[in-house]
Amino acid sequence: MLSGHGGNIAKIISSRKIPLRRILDFSSNINPLGITPKVRSIIAKSAGIVTRYPDPECSLAREALAGFLGINKNNILIGNGSNELIHLVPRALGCRNALIYQPAFSEYESSARLAGTKAHFLFAKESDDFRIDLKKVRDYIPKVDLIILCNPNNPTGFLLKKSALLELAKACERNKTFLLVDETFIEFSEGNNSLIKEATRFKYLMVLRSLTKSFSLPGLRVGYLAAGKELIRKIGLFQPTWSVNAIAQQLIAEGILDPQFINKTKAYITKEKQFLFERLLEIEGMYPYYPQANFIFCKILGKRINAKSLFRRLIKSRIFIRDCSNFKGLDNRFFRVAVRERKDNLYLVSCLKKVF
Repeated sequence: MLSGHGGNIAKIISSRKIPLRRILDFSSNINPLGITPKVRSIIAKSAGIVTRYPDPECSLAREALAGFLGINKNNILIGNGSNELIHLVPRALGCRNALIYQPAFSEYESSARLAGTKAHFLFAKESDDFRIDLKKVRDYIPKVDLIILCNPNNPTGFLLKKSALLELAKACERNKTFLLVDETFIEFSEGNNSLIKEATRFKYLMVLRSLTKSFSLPGLRVGYLAAGKELIRKIGLFQPTWSVNAIAQQLIAEGILDPQFINKTKAYITKEKQFLFERLLEIEGMYPYYPQANFIFCKILGKRINAKSLFRRLIKSRIFIRDCSNFKGLDNRFFRVAVRERKDNLYLVSCLKKVF
């Protein structure tokens, strides 16, 4: 059940004989607005392109992304999901020591280990509301050649300000230490704290993005990395040929990058996460941390139940949550829930109230 990730519901629904359509999956942080009619149309009419090899350079897709982001296409590397790019970075750059701020996405550590890179850890503390302390990160710069941060962080939702990250990037530049900032959830956050454009001006800064969460496309596998041209070229040499499928490239080239949809999503998430957060605050026996993304990190108070037993009890109500006990630095008191549509969020709250 807990292999290091959430969202793996196939095995559970199979063993419990629950129809997939009846599941309310709060474990996976996907845009509740779903895919747009335009995306559906492009997918439907693109069936014929699967008979041809995809463009190994992703030329049209990179041009479209470059125009959307306001950077040069040579500053972009598109991958088979952001996960592929996470694994390419330590291998391509020959990193020997990497710093990972925990709790965090398990693939950061996995990518380092598989590349023969020694992983070092700093831990966000519960006593400090799981804040990421950049002073401690700066102290580590001379000791490592790669630093990995997620902003907003998964699973805690803590958001680092752009100005603070820029200072860190400058310090890394001076020491020739690579900095990878994962912005998978940045489009759900408030304000403008992205380093996507700044990444093109630094030699050691990389910014990672995914279309999985914002555009509800986890099954299509598409993400991208923004960095200096030489860095992109170097990492790209390690990428397998034809890594990005033709339909994913077509979607990017033809219109998935819809500013109106992104703005609509941001407005919806901002409103709905506040609503869900306030309802969760009312439940005695648990504590929600203020959300900066499209999910809410929660702590169970008391010892009557834990995250695993809560997970099992909510399955009976067709609800899946993310048990966070297998994140480094967390124990069985923590879980995470995604922000979904209002009726789903209300149902989650009613079920949690019954349990607690």
